[in-house]
Amino acid sequence: MKHSLSFPKMIGAVALISAFAPATAAAAPVYWTDWVSASAGNSGSASGIITLADSSTVNVAYSGGLYSAQISGGANYWSPNAYTSATVDNAPDSLNTDILRLGQGTPMNTITFSTPVTNPIMAVVSFNGPSWTFDAPFTVLSSGCGYWGCDTLNSGNGNILSSTHLGEGHGTLQFLGTFSSISWAENGSENWRGITVGVSDVSPVPVPAAAWLFGSALAGLGFIGKRRSDRVSV
Repeated sequence: MKHSLSFPKMIGAVALISAFAPATAAAAPVYWTDWVSASAGNSGSASGIITLADSSTVNVAYSGGLYSAQISGGANYWSPNAYTSATVDNAPDSLNTDILRLGQGTPMNTITFSTPVTNPIMAVVSFNGPSWTFDAPFTVLSSGCGYWGCDTLNSGNGNILSSTHLGEGHGTLQFLGTFSSISWAENGSENWRGITVGVSDVSPVPVPAAAWLFGSALAGLGFIGKRRSDRVSV
């Protein structure tokens, strides 16, 4: 005798399979700032542009202490790569070696975006010495060896960036949420530490594999139900 699953049991089986089906995830491309002008000093400034995949742009402005800036080629301080991770697909590289060099011990530095951005990312070069205190919590996405050596970046109290002071820290930070600006204080001066900022392009969220499986199973159940109905009506 052949046995068939009842409709409720089939729904339960589909739900169980969906619960254990893996969802796909991948690092996203990051669009880094092309810094186009800068003025050094304790009250320095810089301006740049982020160009997204659809060619739309976000203007970026920096104000605060600025030791110097590299805005039109030069040394690639973003190598070796300490900047990619499960979240960041691409580091700043030889195609965009722009960097802002900080270290004045300025009580307030600010990066402002012309339009609010989601989950912005800051890449950091050669972080050692005094810590930085940000006005928002961040996550250290990557940390390791870079142009000036090796050290580990730490997040104290969720919003204080420091290193272990064993060398020079390099890596990326991510600020979760939507931001029009990011501000931070340098808790002392140091020769210079470099930064740039970027964002991921806005794109549709991929549907997990489990959702596709669940939808396909429901479609199949609908077909079975229709055949049963047709048999009863004959």
